[in-house]
Amino acid sequence: MSRHRAPGTAKVAAVLTVVVLVFGVTTVLARMTDDDIPGVVLPSSPVRDSLTETTAVGPGNVPLWDIDDVYQVRLAYNERFEAQLTPPAAADFDLYLIAPGTRRLADAFTAPYKPILRASEQPTGAVERINYVSDRSTTATFYLDVAQQYEGSGPYVLEWKRTQLPTPQIASEMSESVRFGTRAAVVGTATVTDQVTGGIRPMSGFFVEVKARPFGSSTWTRVATSTTAPDGTFTMRVRPVKRTEYRVYSRWSATADGDAVGYGVGPVMTVWPRAYLTIKAPVRAVAGKTFDVTGLIKPSHGRGTGHVRVLAYRKSGAEWRPHKAFAARNSSVAWRASVKLPKGVYQLRATVPTDTLHATTVSSPRTVTVR
Repeated sequence: MSRHRAPGTAKVAAVLTVVVLVFGVTTVLARMTDDDIPGVVLPSSPVRDSLTETTAVGPGNVPLWDIDDVYQVRLAYNERFEAQLTPPAAADFDLYLIAPGTRRLADAFTAPYKPILRASEQPTGAVERINYVSDRSTTATFYLDVAQQYEGSGPYVLEWKRTQLPTPQIASEMSESVRFGTRAAVVGTATVTDQVTGGIRPMSGFFVEVKARPFGSSTWTRVATSTTAPDGTFTMRVRPVKRTEYRVYSRWSATADGDAVGYGVGPVMTVWPRAYLTIKAPVRAVAGKTFDVTGLIKPSHGRGTGHVRVLAYRKSGAEWRPHKAFAARNSSVAWRASVKLPKGVYQLRATVPTDTLHATTVSSPRTVTVR
């Protein structure tokens, strides 16, 4: 960012005192409120004002410079704001759009410049332009700073307009449960309402992305991107390992016809993947004697009992009938159960019930003949 020089609080207080004495309270308020956030309400376009860089001082050695004009800009969700600043030919004026919630102008110009949403910093005499669409869910107050930077003084013309953009409709879905370690498909369609006919048409060649957040988290992270097909459809794949929420987003952009559209947000989709669960058992065992059944569970479910159970099904004719359940003890990702069975042919399955992060999981069967 360019060097920015905002008036300090000492100067503000001094100017306030002097202007109160000379011009009266009403003039003071008008003079002071556009030098820093929150600024003044943005007047109708075009706005004509001036900035002054000077070494001159007033009564009490108070500097008389005026190097910032700050305006309040109210924007609704998907409302587009465009501004154009024409400075004097010999002046270096810049244009900044600052995020809601910023308390002071100086805060916006402190690294890493997060409050500055858009900046235009062209050379001396050049026209400055910014273009921004609000993705705030509710109407918010932004701040537009017309700033004198390195040199020059004089009048400027600020032209601006607001445009409410249509919101794309994002329909999406995915499987609620998938196998651990495998990818899940996120499929859907992006459409938009035609502002002229009122009809629904597909968003062709439109950028979409999937964002994810683990269960209990408030932070969304992008995990997949795609571009819509001519009919507005899209497919993206993700790889959940525990309970995760997914949502499809689209950026503000333009349709194939050149029409600008705002941000789009799809429904929240929750996936409960099944855990990775294996089982290993001997092919033969001795009746009435204990033998070990082991396996893996991923991701780790901690240590102790209560996660994995071994279900024994006894063969009866052509059927497998429930016989007994055995609790397992796990250590990190490995588990072990002690099993004792009477004579017969059995199928052993490891199971994990639904918990806060995973869906019910059943391993493949292992057949054991007990003699």
